[in-house]
Amino acid sequence: MNNIVVSELIKKSIMGERSAQHSLFKLHYGLVMSITLRYLNNKSEAEEALNDTFLKMFNNLDKYDEQYQFSPWLSKIAVNCSIDAVRKRRNKIVFVDFTEVYIAHPKSNDNEDEHDGAIEILNILRELSPQYRAVFNLFVFEEYKHKEIAEKLSISIGTSKSNYARARKIVERKLIEGGYLKNVDANTFTSELTLLPNLKFGL
Repeated sequence: MNNIVVSELIKKSIMGERSAQHSLFKLHYGLVMSITLRYLNNKSEAEEALNDTFLKMFNNLDKYDEQYQFSPWLSKIAVNCSIDAVRKRRNKIVFVDFTEVYIAHPKSNDNEDEHDGAIEILNILRELSPQYRAVFNLFVFEEYKHKEIAEKLSISIGTSKSNYARARKIVERKLIEGGYLKNVDANTFTSELTLLPNLKFGL
């Protein structure tokens, strides 16, 4: 989307023009939903985080600095809202250094196209336990360091590293089994994953 168009929509949205607000929401719905779906268990929870994201976005539009790209700014809000949603379920989530791989949500048999890369990666992420998924997303897609992840999730750096390593093994194995990824080592996994064709994590 042309930055000039987005800039105009932002200015009109700040002034309270509903049509501009609707257009801004519509333009970025897919981006935000793709982020919240990566962190949360189902579409209902993802939509709740999405609503929180856009509410915070509109409430803080006047603080947005136009010298920076809008999408990364909005993406950061979406990530924070997703993490907040995970924290709300904190009594159900325990961040520990597992000695065995744990998969919280077995993959359901549905009619989704298993050869669609975007759908496949979302399915794989949904299979991860909440603690694995949060750490994996923050490290791979948001490019956080383990120290930053530990601070954000209130866990130790060691637990962050351990959770990521085990999550990576699960995701890597399933992508290799699905023919999306060749065998790679830990040092090249992230770059290989983010370069995969068709894995845009959109809707």
